[in-house]
Amino acid sequence: MFESVTDAEIEAAIAQKDDPDHEDAYTVEEIRDVLDKINGYIVNNWNLYQDAIDVDAQEIVHEDDGIMVLADHSGHFWNEQFNVMDLPDDEHGILQSIVVSLHHDAARANCDFSWSVVYPVVVEKPSAFRAGEQQVLREIARRTEEFGSVARAVDTLATETHGWNKSSWASLTGRNPSTVSRTTDN
Repeated sequence: MFESVTDAEIEAAIAQKDDPDHEDAYTVEEIRDVLDKINGYIVNNWNLYQDAIDVDAQEIVHEDDGIMVLADHSGHFWNEQFNVMDLPDDEHGILQSIVVSLHHDAARANCDFSWSVVYPVVVEKPSAFRAGEQQVLREIARRTEEFGSVARAVDTLATETHGWNKSSWASLTGRNPSTVSRTTDN
């Protein structure tokens, strides 16, 4: 469940972006359902978002154990997100406006970043996501103790355990392939 915003914040966004007195106005439950669906979609398709991060279309500007805040430098995230998901009809853009507004509020509450030219995307990490992160960190710690080097621990984890090509791993980490070869071949 997307918990970065309260029901009161959702009510305020509806009041600002929709006509809450209109019979077709969005409800708190409808907005929360959309927030949950979007967060679930992002988490379940995280590899797509990692690719966007790798090419600087999105940037992680804040991360803690419970959330990540991405800055969308492409300017396309929200339109694309609403296009690929099975969300309620949003002919007038009101739903998207409410959701984006709530992500702005959640991003501002979690990090000090200028959102004047980029849109934020707040991603709440489910317990399985956090467990995976913990497992990777523990494996890095074990390998660091074994190899005596964080670089060797991470490089061997990426190339030997997870199958990254040494050249691709070097490119992703901004290093020369010979550096990765040296750390993994010792």
